[in-house]
Amino acid sequence: MFEEFNNDDCYVIDEAGNRHGPYRTCFTPNGVLDIQEPTLIVHEGDTLVQPLPNGQEFLFTVTKVDFTSGMMDFPAFWRVEYQKQGSRQKAPAVTSSVYNFHGSNNVQIGDNNIQNIRNAVEALVQGINDAPTTPAEKEKAKGLLRTFLENPTTASVLGAAATGVIELLK
Repeated sequence: MFEEFNNDDCYVIDEAGNRHGPYRTCFTPNGVLDIQEPTLIVHEGDTLVQPLPNGQEFLFTVTKVDFTSGMMDFPAFWRVEYQKQGSRQKAPAVTSSVYNFHGSNNVQIGDNNIQNIRNAVEALVQGINDAPTTPAEKEKAKGLLRTFLENPTTASVLGAAATGVIELLK
């Protein structure tokens, strides 16, 4: 039914290196093609070959395969998703959280922030020492701060700064 749109030849190279085809299809910029050949054997990881008019070939890696049985006047077909070999995959977006602590000398932990970790912790420890509370409560607060700084996640965010500021709490 849509054969008139299939202007490209496509070969499939399986994991054993055997080349099958040609199959008529239409390579698209969005990395999806349909092949109306019910007996086609193709798997994720196989290689698609697109012969070019100048004699060169583009190679693609199959990333997803689906089969549709067809219905009424629509023939059965394979829908194959692919990615050009040698092309770079889009890097995942880097996400990072920024935590703002206000009232504690505005400590900011995160990317693109000026980090004065040592000064902030010194001020925090001084604030705990100056707080109108019992010595036991002060030690408990410093212990919680020490636990926070020794946490592996916190240590990975603060890096070497964590080791230095823990010394302030001893």
